[in-house]
Amino acid sequence: MRVESQDSSTLIETTPSAGLKLSGCLCSIYDRGIKVRIIAIVSSSGVAAGLFGDKKPKILLRAVKQLPERLLFMNSANTEKASIPPAGRRQEWSNFEEAMDNVSAAIDRYVGHSMKKVRGYMGSLDSLVIAALLKYQNNAQIRGHLCEIGVHHGRLFLMLALARRQGERSLAIDLFEDDAINSGTVHAGRDRALLVNARRFGVGLSDEEIYKTSSLDIKAQDILERTTGGVRFFSVDGCHSYRGVEHDLRLVEQTLTPEGVIAIDDFFSRSWPDVSFATGAFLRHTDKLVPFAITSKLYVSAPAEAEKYQTALHELADVAQISSVEILGKTVLNLRQSMLKRGFDVLQTRLRAALAWNDKWFSHIK
Repeated sequence: MRVESQDSSTLIETTPSAGLKLSGCLCSIYDRGIKVRIIAIVSSSGVAAGLFGDKKPKILLRAVKQLPERLLFMNSANTEKASIPPAGRRQEWSNFEEAMDNVSAAIDRYVGHSMKKVRGYMGSLDSLVIAALLKYQNNAQIRGHLCEIGVHHGRLFLMLALARRQGERSLAIDLFEDDAINSGTVHAGRDRALLVNARRFGVGLSDEEIYKTSSLDIKAQDILERTTGGVRFFSVDGCHSYRGVEHDLRLVEQTLTPEGVIAIDDFFSRSWPDVSFATGAFLRHTDKLVPFAITSKLYVSAPAEAEKYQTALHELADVAQISSVEILGKTVLNLRQSMLKRGFDVLQTRLRAALAWNDKWFSHIK
């Protein structure tokens, strides 16, 4: 087996032992400039690897074709003699957009690894759904910009930014201020979190892509001027009042491309019932958009595109339970996680919050 980097230098070359289908190697690598050790078990179908660093152990499952994106720099198989790569090389490989061979690989890497380090409310199932839709758009060469109303710390928005291609922009619309719900919690710091996380993962954002305002104070033309064109993926997660959702959906309708997708957060949420009422009223009075999938979000597109996006989501059958329901007379895919996976996600989220509070408390008493 042979895995090569973009410049064709060999990263791993192994020959399975007789009678075995797996082989391994012990390597020194640099991941975003941080020295780590990795034990890689390589097979014809994928790589299972334990990544060991000074602090947080990670368990990775990555297809062989994506292995170069994980092993950003490798100097030898001797873990004791790792030399620091030249500064230019470290910078080159530390940037998502330059290190990835294509958009799909960048999205997979973010969802599988980096997203867990960004505070937010989007669960793992929705991240997989959005990743599948973005990769479908990429493969189908659907053009347009990517936008989100209600960015928080950028957990979802950074995925949209990574999906940009030549000539496309992302647009983050938010007040970027803490509110009563987040102030004093681990989700505080919204005035700086997005840019901090963007720099952390090497995602470049221009001034035009950060729009500090309330969506209630802007018009569709303001969005189009910022993006320079129509939007192919629009996440709506702003004000959850009836008026706010209604206004945001009107903005989206006027800026969405014919092949675009809308993701509406907290649909059917008992905590935010007006989201469902406003969305239902909006969809009943338009024939341009129909729902095609539901999780904790409702996914909407033009009628002619709905079946195509549903086909793309059927690829998630191995990680989600997929059934069909009817919403406003339309057949909609209902995607759910197993109870075990949902419980694991909740436990993981609460554990991270507890550890963050613990770190903050100890730093305070010091």
